[in-house]
Amino acid sequence: MDKQNKFLDDSYINNKNILNKAQEALIQGTSFQLAGKIVEAINCYKTCLELTPDNANALSNLGVIIHDLGRFDEAISCLQRAITIEPNLFQAHYNLGNSYKDFGMPKEAIASYQKAINIEPNNTSAHYNLGITLQTYGSLDEAILCYKKVLALNPEHIKALLNLGNALLEAGRLSEAITCYHKVIVLQPYHVDAHNNISLFQLLTGDFANGWEKSDWRWKTDQVDSERYLQYEKSLWRGEPLENKRLLIWAEQGVGENVLFASMLPDIIKKNAKITIECEQRFIPLLKRTYPSITCIPMIDKIYRNSQCNEFDFTVPFGNLGRWLRSDVSNFTKQPSHLLADQKKRALIRNRYITNNENLLVGIAWHSNSVKYKYKSIELNDLLPILEIPGITFVNLQYGDTTKQRSEFTKNTGITILDDEKIDQKVDIDSFAAQIAAMDMIVTISNTTAHIAGALGVPTTLMLGVNPIWYWMLENNDSIWYSSISICRQKKLGDWKEVIEQAANKVKEMKNSPITR
Repeated sequence: MDKQNKFLDDSYINNKNILNKAQEALIQGTSFQLAGKIVEAINCYKTCLELTPDNANALSNLGVIIHDLGRFDEAISCLQRAITIEPNLFQAHYNLGNSYKDFGMPKEAIASYQKAINIEPNNTSAHYNLGITLQTYGSLDEAILCYKKVLALNPEHIKALLNLGNALLEAGRLSEAITCYHKVIVLQPYHVDAHNNISLFQLLTGDFANGWEKSDWRWKTDQVDSERYLQYEKSLWRGEPLENKRLLIWAEQGVGENVLFASMLPDIIKKNAKITIECEQRFIPLLKRTYPSITCIPMIDKIYRNSQCNEFDFTVPFGNLGRWLRSDVSNFTKQPSHLLADQKKRALIRNRYITNNENLLVGIAWHSNSVKYKYKSIELNDLLPILEIPGITFVNLQYGDTTKQRSEFTKNTGITILDDEKIDQKVDIDSFAAQIAAMDMIVTISNTTAHIAGALGVPTTLMLGVNPIWYWMLENNDSIWYSSISICRQKKLGDWKEVIEQAANKVKEMKNSPITR
């Protein structure tokens, strides 16, 4: 063999050895990654890339690990490099879509998933994650099509079935949604979210007897304090006589729900029990003023809570009262109010807002941070037909910092919304209740403002989307929980125009024939 041929053979063998070592490092890295051994996996991928810098598979896999570590910028850069090297690498496009999705870049995520699908049209994961992204950012119809594509490829894809149900529910296609949840249960008889969603549907449609019974599934979700439920389970009240019994009622879910459940307190008081309510500290002043016979205690630490359970004959979560006191629509009473605001605070606030004019005071709230019911919020600018009505002082009852929104709205319209920096509903519910009580009228979406206004008996116009929370029910123009609330319902998802027009007419009616409060 001459020297030239020997050099070529050695070079070939050397290159082959390098490629073999790189491939070995890639395979080993993948094994480590699947086993959750992240440091070892990273080292293997780095070894692979030192040997073969243009290894798109190693870059793609490394991008996934960097993504999982929360370093999204680095992950995206790594995955983009992999695609530059190998444009038709499905996994790189798919992983890049995941990084964009979790980094809050939906347009880029959608484009990446679509490129991945073009490479592998029957990949269920790509269709599913595309559906998740579309659903999260409001493209429900397209998301529904994605989930249906997944199910056409795999009819037993549980997550796709569940999310298809959720998307249909958000779109107001209730019967189709419930069909999906039932299919999930056929495949997984003890699927928590499917059962819980069916219970909410039953309550929404007025099937209270079945809805309350099935609502026990909520304790298996991650949305409630299931640990407390398990601690109290042995002493749960299940409708037994309460004469002279010691009853602990403990708060659950959000402030709005607890205000709602408090409407059942007059019924439970009539049973002559010795009642204690455990709830957030900020809710206590309002409860104590309204129900002086009830003992109120703040939520306590878990260690003490467990021993405290023995001090009572029965315990019951607030939401469970409905099962025994509101099993049918006929059980609901048209009480004008069930909470009492601080009247001195109310008078001071009202006098401060009215000043020298005779304007009607109308409180407004338009936004919610709810993830599950993200379509219930309205843009402040969309409320212009209401806010331009003359002779009214509009008061900001929206939680959170709305300074920028209100400033831009005033700049564009010349309309000022009164804001009281002294009152923070997140901290001081009692002062917030006095502020609401000082209003002649409330116009709001579904949030804590609506619940407190209804509980205080303040005339309230509630603006709802096509998929309302269960307690507002489906077709009523009023509320079975709050007699002072009237409801304007959206007919088409995302179209608030008619709802806002109806609300504006109600404000005009109140203005033309105001009720002195």
